[in-house]
Amino acid sequence: MEKYFDNKIYKTYPKLGCGTCPLGGITLMGKQNIGMGPQSLNLSKKCLIHAYDKGIRFYDTADIYGNGKVEKLLGKVFSKKKILVSAQNLETGSKVTKLFLIPLLIILLIL
Repeated sequence: MEKYFDNKIYKTYPKLGCGTCPLGGITLMGKQNIGMGPQSLNLSKKCLIHAYDKGIRFYDTADIYGNGKVEKLLGKVFSKKKILVSAQNLETGSKVTKLFLIPLLIILLIL
């Protein structure tokens, strides 16, 4: 897999990543479903493991993907593996943001 070297922080990253929006299943903004529809937790785990096995180490997520389900899932699946996570905060001040964004930033600092 091709890599990208960041001269500013002297780290190498893969050029290919995994978007995790569909893994969250139903996402509600108020009463409106803005997500991708139902998705089984088992199938989401298998998708992440398959991507990792194929060399993917960069995962993009946001607090609204499955209303926080994806961030929890990333933590469970990759608790003992080194990955790079890009996390957007789309629901400012939400419980989801407070519970998951800070631990994700800590993980990024450890890498």
